[in-house]
Amino acid sequence: METNLTVKQIENALVFSGWYNIRNDIIIPNLSWGLLNHEADLAILNKTGYLTEIEIKRSLADLRADFKKDVYHCDEHVYRFQYCLPLAIREKALELFAEHWEQIGQLYNIRTEYLNSQKIITERYPYVIWYDDNAHFKIEPRKSDVRSGARKLFLEERLTVARLASCRLWDMRRKQIIGEQQELQL
Repeated sequence: METNLTVKQIENALVFSGWYNIRNDIIIPNLSWGLLNHEADLAILNKTGYLTEIEIKRSLADLRADFKKDVYHCDEHVYRFQYCLPLAIREKALELFAEHWEQIGQLYNIRTEYLNSQKIITERYPYVIWYDDNAHFKIEPRKSDVRSGARKLFLEERLTVARLASCRLWDMRRKQIIGEQQELQL
């Protein structure tokens, strides 16, 4: 791993960084079944109904594996897509993004005829939030993280996200109670 941080530590740092509004947004880790055609490491549904997916990676190998998936983060429910990557892999990650640019460009609807133009060459990477081992974040400047073909979630879909967040919360609480009971028995 290129970081000492766990995924949970990265999630917590992102959520409490102040970029997201925990009073207005529904924030859920590992959102998949019931809404998306893939698993989103961290999903944020804002109060206007737009869903942001943050794909958290801890190593270059983990990032490489992302480009081998059958479904590359293509879901109409995801309005914004962002990577969260260790700063330690920045140069190699940017090379990997350039190598897979057609795949990434389709995600952001950057037309093929513009892929080789001078204007786009400096932006041959997706929206990236870089982090160091102290969970300090830096955003790579980019025009947009809005996905092609994405849309606002319908009310029923927003309720599905809320229900899945509730399931996640109470499942975590149940595991916590079971763990406390096991400690008492020792």
